[in-house]
Amino acid sequence: MKTDEQPSAEPPKDITKLEINNYNSDANHNFRFSLSHLYRANDITLFGCECCTEDRTMIQLTGIPVDYLYMKKMREITAKHDFAKIEPGDPDAYIENPEKASVSIDLYWAGGVKKRADHLPGTGVDELLELFWDIVNALMGGGGKLPLRAEDVIALSFGGRELPRGCRYELREQDDGVIIFSWPGMGGDSGRDIYTYTVNVDRIYMDRLREIVDQRGVLDPKPGILKSLSPDVYLNPHEEETKPSPLEAHWKSVPLPFAQLKISKPTNGGEDLLEFFRDLAAAHAEKAETKFSHRSGPVR
Repeated sequence: MKTDEQPSAEPPKDITKLEINNYNSDANHNFRFSLSHLYRANDITLFGCECCTEDRTMIQLTGIPVDYLYMKKMREITAKHDFAKIEPGDPDAYIENPEKASVSIDLYWAGGVKKRADHLPGTGVDELLELFWDIVNALMGGGGKLPLRAEDVIALSFGGRELPRGCRYELREQDDGVIIFSWPGMGGDSGRDIYTYTVNVDRIYMDRLREIVDQRGVLDPKPGILKSLSPDVYLNPHEEETKPSPLEAHWKSVPLPFAQLKISKPTNGGEDLLEFFRDLAAAHAEKAETKFSHRSGPVR
């Protein structure tokens, strides 16, 4: 996604990528944001995040193309607050103070130059986080829109309560065009071992999946403005584990770089997806091959 104002063909001396990581062990949730610009043939700005919203929706985005003006704004913020002068962290400090690893900021420049600090700058972080949440809302919030089409989805997975905890159905188009459907189930002498059931299916099922994504608005933005979950709010991991597995979607990597969305609660169409996957599993159960994986999740 571009505007009339485009970067020059040659990489500038400005920052080409910035990533912030913060893990709050007390609250048991974290955030990660990254913004980067790829030059040469791609000439594209990409956004990534891992964050929790006020309604406890987890959102992960990877390699999502966004407007170049976001990159320009990020550079303005980092220049204003002299981010380039941040002192790198001391690797030895992690040994005696492992909690320091919970916070980091990575800066990249053209030519592979990188600087990492195990602390956030004293100023400018609030402005950066506001910018990043603006991008999240432009993609996933009320009025937002992902710049990726349902017809380009090459893999989608989603969990149901009938599956082992933390497991998912998945329909995937391989590089050779073969459509693979897989789902996990319990088995073995203990009854607790997890097996993966895999079968090749007709392309019509991938077409049908894309129709559901498009027509039911499975990947549509959520209504309203998305805001960050307060760092004081504790997420009980055991409670989270009882919920269906997150929805995960992948898009074709050509002509765009690898793009992925992972969200804990789809805005619409969750039951339609599960009905589609359940019917597909029932229709192909006898033909499916099985493979034992382990007791914590299926082999993918």
